[in-house]
Amino acid sequence: MMRQYERKGIFTVKQLSYLFKPRKRKIGRRKSSPATHKVELQALAIREHKIYLQELPDVPRHPIELFVDMEGVPDRERYYLIGVSVCQGDTTDHHAFWADTDHDEQPMWQQFVDMVTQYPAAPIYHYGSYEPRAITTLAKRYHSDAHSVLKRLVNVNGYIYGKVYFPVRSNGLKDLGHFIGATWTSPQASGLQSLVWRYHWENTQDTQYREVLVTYNREDCQALQRLKDELATIRHAADTLSEVDFAQQPKRYATEVGKEVHSQLEALLQFAHTNYDKRKISFRQGNIEAV
Repeated sequence: MMRQYERKGIFTVKQLSYLFKPRKRKIGRRKSSPATHKVELQALAIREHKIYLQELPDVPRHPIELFVDMEGVPDRERYYLIGVSVCQGDTTDHHAFWADTDHDEQPMWQQFVDMVTQYPAAPIYHYGSYEPRAITTLAKRYHSDAHSVLKRLVNVNGYIYGKVYFPVRSNGLKDLGHFIGATWTSPQASGLQSLVWRYHWENTQDTQYREVLVTYNREDCQALQRLKDELATIRHAADTLSEVDFAQQPKRYATEVGKEVHSQLEALLQFAHTNYDKRKISFRQGNIEAV
């Protein structure tokens, strides 16, 4: 894709942003189509430092909500940490289920299942495809029925992809989290760094590595919760938030003088119409005398 833009003479994000043009919606039956990510609109969001909406995020609110984040070692297909934040109103309780070794994976998994089954009506929010794959793998490995858990999973990225464009260069949780004010204790916090911390833990059993991993996992859950709440706020206040705009029908901003002019024009239009009674106007033919 980059080469295609380069052939068109597009080399910067600013140049790319000018390629986005709002499209008029056609009148008629609307066909549902899968969401697609528009890089031009992403570039516009970055240039204007605004959140652009292609579609309002349909984010519901529930009395109890769960936010889950899982850590594992991909090359071994093993998991060692599951974090769950339980949110009830203004209260949030975080639970961390830890496996010292691969042999401790099963009891960790069972602790997680026991926890989420205590809240059968609560949605389980996650970000991306990692958690569903991990849950499916663990359920199969330990002969568990994870159907009730899987059907409650809600991918927060699904509210964003192709619908909400934040002024960041990726839709990764870290980039979005930093933009909305989420923080991580470690400046190196990332999925790759977590593998380094786990490696040191397995080789040294130093508790500092376990603590930094649990903290990192908890802060991922907090960022996810904050992102979900931000989307819910956008859903209900997009019209009034100055940092939010609509991709297809941008908001119109005007000064006080401009508002006065528009007000007067609207008043004129209310009294103007084309089907004016012609009987109220008469014309006389004849020469007009010069003065």
